[in-house]
Amino acid sequence: MPLTEALQSGAIDTATLTKIVRVPEAFTALRYLTAPPISDDDLMSLADVASLAPTTLARTPANLTAVAAVIGRLIDTCRFPWLAEKRKPTASELEASIVASSALIASQRIQTDRRNKAQSEQEAAVRAVLAGLQFRQVESRKMRLITDAPDPGCFCGAAKLGSKQGDVFARLLDKRLLAVECKVTNSEVNSFKRVNDTAVAKAVEWKRALGEDQVIPLLVLRGVFNPDNLLEAQRHMAIVWEHRLDDLQAFVQAAK
Repeated sequence: MPLTEALQSGAIDTATLTKIVRVPEAFTALRYLTAPPISDDDLMSLADVASLAPTTLARTPANLTAVAAVIGRLIDTCRFPWLAEKRKPTASELEASIVASSALIASQRIQTDRRNKAQSEQEAAVRAVLAGLQFRQVESRKMRLITDAPDPGCFCGAAKLGSKQGDVFARLLDKRLLAVECKVTNSEVNSFKRVNDTAVAKAVEWKRALGEDQVIPLLVLRGVFNPDNLLEAQRHMAIVWEHRLDDLQAFVQAAK
């Protein structure tokens, strides 16, 4: 039975699913059978599984079945019209569905690559501001206590504070830790996930780990964001726009 039919009917076997999830490209193609393509986070939530790691899924047939059931329920019957009509696909329908699915995956990969490049540039700009203020870059380290952080006047790149990763950490001259998260998006729709779900969650964890008085969560932004999401985020962290990094420079200089 073809994969799409097996997913929709729930007849797909765990051996086939195990082979699919062990190959990253195949697992991505599986997620892109739905309308709209389902993200890893949404798939985990809807399937109620703790991880999509291949080894974890392969060890738990029930989780594999749950993932397949979600894909089957959400499969795109516009791209795969034969499923709704309970018939076999024509050769032209198969070709069209392959082309459409490939285009969806390629488009998403290009967007992700551009976003990652933009975020890398953003992190480099933050580090340049700190270096320009004579802060010294040191090796990244895992931080549980304030004594684990870089010394005053030093900073490091991506590191983990408590249980959450951040992009740049700088120990101000007044001994507080500036914890910087960089975010780039060109979509208001995505801004909730990137700002409120991700960045705010990190800020809350960082404050829990070190205490309100010892850490300053800071969000550096580039792109298009929903104003309401930013207002909510400002309850938990400071916000600086990438095109106004002079504000960051002025704050660091004043924190003595």
